[in-house]
Amino acid sequence: MFTYDGSQTAPVNAGTYAVVGNYLGSANYLAGSANATLTIGKATPSVAVNGGTFTYDGTSHPATGSITGVNGPLLGPLTFTYNGSSDEPVTPGTYNVVASYAGDANYLAASGSGTVVINKAMPTVTAAGGTFTYDGAAHAASGTATGIGGENLGPLTFTYNSGSQLPLNAGTYAVVASFAGNENYASASGN
Repeated sequence: MFTYDGSQTAPVNAGTYAVVGNYLGSANYLAGSANATLTIGKATPSVAVNGGTFTYDGTSHPATGSITGVNGPLLGPLTFTYNGSSDEPVTPGTYNVVASYAGDANYLAASGSGTVVINKAMPTVTAAGGTFTYDGAAHAASGTATGIGGENLGPLTFTYNSGSQLPLNAGTYAVVASFAGNENYASASGN
């Protein structure tokens, strides 16, 4: 018969236990006992991280993940960092994700990694020309670069028949309105 820290129930959880083995004796042998130590080490859990590829939309794009123990029970919680910050990524870029588990009485601390990529969004660029009568004055086109939710993205540059000179003389001019792009939006153009 064995006892573990005084209990007859064999231990399941991580820890160190004093074991006493007792033999009650028989007709031919005397009773006896022996002492030992039983150590159950903490297990290493399995961390899975799910990143993803997204297009900028003004909202955060966090990673997800799970941590499982021996025979599959879910453990938790996980904490996430993105390029070392706890802020969930919103702006375009590549973010190295680390999901960390602090550990508990039966499991060691563990971590896993993944990647979140947020690509620049494509703005909508419109160009408007016009019809004019020659009057000796230059005539410019107009246009807009619009982002998510109607956001005005700022100035455009215009070319007229591939040149930057505003049209002055009578004629037909092909207008291209160009947006150079910014930290959240790719470059784009409209005709």
